Amino acid sequence: MAADVGEELDRRGGHDGDAERHRAEGDEGRPHRRGVGGSLELLAVDQQEGQDHPGDQRLLDVGSSHHVEEDGAAEQGQARIFRTDDAGRSWTQVYETNLKGVFLDALAFWDERHGIALSDPVDGTPFLLVTDDGGLHWTRVPPSALPPVLAGEGAFAASGTCLVVWGASDVWIGTGGAAAARVFHSSDRGRTSSASDTPVHAGNAASGIFALAFRDATHGVAVGGDYSKPREETANVAITDDGGRTWRLAKGPLVAAYLSGVSYDVADTLLAVGLAGTAVSRDDGESWVAVDTLPLNAVRFGSHDFGIAAGPRGRLARWVSARERW
Repeated sequence: MAADVGEELDRRGGHDGDAERHRAEGDEGRPHRRGVGGSLELLAVDQQEGQDHPGDQRLLDVGSSHHVEEDGAAEQGQARIFRTDDAGRSWTQVYETNLKGVFLDALAFWDERHGIALSDPVDGTPFLLVTDDGGLHWTRVPPSALPPVLAGEGAFAASGTCLVVWGASDVWIGTGGAAAARVFHSSDRGRTSSASDTPVHAGNAASGIFALAFRDATHGVAVGGDYSKPREETANVAITDDGGRTWRLAKGPLVAAYLSGVSYDVADTLLAVGLAGTAVSRDDGESWVAVDTLPLNAVRFGSHDFGIAAGPRGRLARWVSARERW
């Protein structure tokens, strides 16, 4: 069931000011983690070209409540966050801003009360929101408490994992679009943070870090590349073993692909997806092997036995471990 990417670049999940790339988010969805020894089963066909949708939306499950962020056009100031307590039957808007330039890239929770949401920079300053009451109210972190951003720097939203959290208070944010691909880290739920350079390919608006994954508070990976060149060989995987303070290039071999999403299975097994297909690492991200050519943008696992991936034009796929193949 592998499918060729062809020349499809699919308006990948860019960052601030690029409306064409923003619109890609409604087509891509998100996903979670998993490992090797299974197959991707197609769950939904591609949506039709030109099909309307109300906005760029991403869903987050937090215990008994769920949150959706809806971005709208960044230049029109339409960013909103919604919350449901009844499994999606009804929704309440809990945050709205008319500030032009706000585009919500990702949202995550440490527990049922404490969460964080990321927008691309606004007027050259970082934009983070935090909540301490389960998402009922959101407050912007003062930009002065955060490192300054580089020219052109922002986050790529399509995977939903440019921002990841761990434990009770750690959060990491991967960036791109600038001269360097960086990772921001905070150990106090985003109130203060520091930024570290990584060796992930950067240097233009289409390149940088697209997703992060951590298996504990110290060991993590950053993946990316250039989404306009989905099969190009670049420095597309960086590794940290000190909680994100320093990053080094993975030992390799690496796959010749831009990687959009990444997720841990268990132990040191990782799954990464992109428009050129899926790659697997069984040694904590040091070396990778391509396993298919199905174009996907995001991957997440809710448990060792269940993972979901999302791709262009509404494609959804499920990892079936019993098949032990793709």
